[in-house]
Order: sequence, then C-alpha cells, then structure tokens
Amino acid sequence: MSTLINEPFHEEEATSSSAGITPCTFPKAENLLTGETVDYVPSADKRWYVLRATFGREDTVSQHLTADGTYNYVARRYTWVADRHGQPRQHLESLMPSILFAYTTPHKAEEYVHDTPSHPYITYYYDHFQVGIDYRNPPLIIPNRQMENFIRATYNHDEHLRLVQPGQCRFKNNQIVQVIAGPLKGVIGRIARISRQSCLVVSLPNIGLFSTAYIPSWQLSPVEINM
Repeated sequence: MSTLINEPFHEEEATSSSAGITPCTFPKAENLLTGETVDYVPSADKRWYVLRATFGREDTVSQHLTADGTYNYVARRYTWVADRHGQPRQHLESLMPSILFAYTTPHKAEEYVHDTPSHPYITYYYDHFQVGIDYRNPPLIIPNRQMENFIRATYNHDEHLRLVQPGQCRFKNNQIVQVIAGPLKGVIGRIARISRQSCLVVSLPNIGLFSTAYIPSWQLSPVEINM
C-alpha cells in the first residue's frame, strides 16, 4: 500500500465551516447480515483507528464492529466487471483491500485487536513514522477532521476514486481548495493532473493520496491555511 512520508499540507488546519455533509449525516455503519446500523457521533474519548483485516475480511470485521455498536467505515468504489454472460455490470469493491477505520475508545480498540478470540484476524495498522516509549510503532490514528474529509470524498463510491502515488501527481501551484458545490461539497484537497486528467487529490496522513473525478473550477474555492 502506498504511504505518504512527507505530507505537504494539513487539511485539519483549513478554516472551513461549510462542509458539504455534517457528521450526523455521514453514511451509517451497517451490518450486512442483520441490517443493524450505527450513526457517527463525535466523542471526546474516541479516536479514528486504522485496522487491518487479514485475508480481505474487512466486511466481516465491519459487521462485527457495527453489531457491537462501534461506528466504522470501509472506503469503497464501483468498478465495471463482466458477468457470466459477458455483460458489463457494476461491482462494489474496497478502495483499500483489508483496511477499515473504527471510531472507538483506546480500550475498545485493544479489545477488538487482542481480546476477541472469535475474530483473530483483526490487527492494528501501525504508524511506521512514530516510535513509542517501548520503541515500537504505535497504532495509526487519523485526526477527526482529516478522516471526516476523507469520508466526504469517498462515501459516494465514485468509480473514479483511486489510491495514487505522489509521483503520479502534478500539483497546480500547491493551492489548497474546497469544493463548494456538487456531490463532493465540503471536501478539501489539492488540484493535480494525473494521467493527463485534472482531479482533486485528498491526503490521509500516513496512508496515502486519493484522487477523485474531475471537478469544474467554478465548484472550487481557495482555502487559507496555517503552514
């Protein structure tokens, strides 16, 4: 998986109060087996943990967390595949296979990773750019604003969503912009040319860069940040 070592900007510092969707209208975490749902409710004692579900079992882990009342998010996108008759059809796949995000307390995260014998394939995605007091990499935690920005950018499952390498991006003046209209309203990122196409690039700390579909310039507004 691509990781971004030197992040050139921080969306969490952007001055924005006009986000396209608010936390209470984020997509619900849904248990695919029972239909049970959990809303995203910001809490001072919870963090966005990045979890790894071995063997591509992110859906199984997501269902387990949702059934336990924990809000979680699996980034997905639509792709086109051929059915058994050779006809194209849309297929929903994970944007980052085996990776999901859990909004929970440190105690609960430890329980999921270390004290759930029925789900031994849940592990942390570690922050390889930090070292704790025990000289080990700590679990990766995503700041709330950056995670919310990522959800806004990916929750519509657009087929143009991509995990991209920094070297693929030709950024335009490093200007940070906010989408002010359209389905991605509220998303903050940078405009870049990738494979000769202009798109919005969103950064997720120590995970990588994600590109969206083309967004017309009239839907974008420059955003001032503190470097």
